[in-house]
Amino acid sequence: MINAAQHGMIYVGTGMMPAANNPASMNAINGSGAEVHNRIGSFAGPMAASFQVNPPESPSKGHLEIVHAYGQRVAEITLQFLRGRSN
Repeated sequence: MINAAQHGMIYVGTGMMPAANNPASMNAINGSGAEVHNRIGSFAGPMAASFQVNPPESPSKGHLEIVHAYGQRVAEITLQFLRGRSN
């Protein structure tokens, strides 16, 4: 992120809180489950953890959904720059 700022680039974070689709799961002793979005709690970009689980069970559904959501976020912000912000 520092290098992006130094070179005039725009860095897009996730814009998503940890366990965004199930915040209560963060209070569970075993942590959030495989269906949870941003279960690792990254703000810089999407992250995944396999926990030694091999494909096709890993990456989990939640990890794949956060990657899709992040792609959507980058596309939407790109469109804002192309069109200009209305607010």
